Amino acid sequence: MSEFEAALAFLNEEFMKSLTGALIGAGAGALAAQYIVERSKQRDDFIKEIRNLNAAVTIAYSITNTFINTKRQIVKPLIEEFDAAHASFLEASKMGGDGRTIVYPVSLQTFTLTRSPIAQLQEIIINRMSAPTRALSVVVMLDRTLHGLERFIDERNALMGEFRENGVSPFVYFGIKVSSDGGDARDARY
Repeated sequence: MSEFEAALAFLNEEFMKSLTGALIGAGAGALAAQYIVERSKQRDDFIKEIRNLNAAVTIAYSITNTFINTKRQIVKPLIEEFDAAHASFLEASKMGGDGRTIVYPVSLQTFTLTRSPIAQLQEIIINRMSAPTRALSVVVMLDRTLHGLERFIDERNALMGEFRENGVSPFVYFGIKVSSDGGDARDARY
């Protein structure tokens, strides 16, 4: 018997058939287990992404809702009151200096900006999600807008403090031009 025939006889034995079948089965089982683990990990990652997206949408909705309500309840009435007072003042001013006192309403109310969860929104979108560039740019723009609004409210509150302390000049309040040395000047802060 040659070596080749001996090797073939060895491979045909029941033990070798069982060993070969076991190795193939173990390899296939390992591949299937790895596939299941990877698929489970992908599903977990997908679920995390959805949860983060839901949290981001909820926070963004909350921020938007807060500022829409602020505009509706505070900003719009202030603008309407200012426009009506400005029109009354201009109308009374056109009548000339007949010695009457011109009365106009002035709101010296100060405001505090409602705390906004922008930091949490940034954390979710920038660090926990695979967000597209557009979503990232919107979060940056929202943050910049909120900082601008905070600065605006601080400046308005300081101006209201100045009005309380020094009185309210209609030229300052309404931003009306007044003649000064060599030209027209306007205090348009309000």
